[in-house]
Amino acid sequence: MRHVRLFAPILLAGLTGCNALISPPPRAANDPLFYDGSYKGEARLVRSNSPLCPQGQQGVLMIGDNTLTYSYTPNTVFIVPIAPNGRLHAQEGSVVLDGQIAGDHMDFVIRSPGCETQYATNFVLNHS
Repeated sequence: MRHVRLFAPILLAGLTGCNALISPPPRAANDPLFYDGSYKGEARLVRSNSPLCPQGQQGVLMIGDNTLTYSYTPNTVFIVPIAPNGRLHAQEGSVVLDGQIAGDHMDFVIRSPGCETQYATNFVLNHS
């Protein structure tokens, strides 16, 4: 019976720990792949002069090898290297992506002649 009394608190502590929220591990600022990982957030269409503008939505973006690859439309795919200071910039024809990563937050805007979409995301997971 003594073993049951000792085992129950240990089991309870273990099960309680399983319900705890797990936060992403801290990232080292000197890591060459510092920005790599998943960013969860929202896209919001703020200007539209065309029915072809992508609509706002929620989702997850991934950065690998300090590069964001993002398909804005089927014909416009951005491959955006992340600068050491977190700056994002790329242009595909007349469509421009500009943004910044600061801490665990990534914001960027995509502007085209007919559309403007704002993105606000937060770091959620490092795949490294």
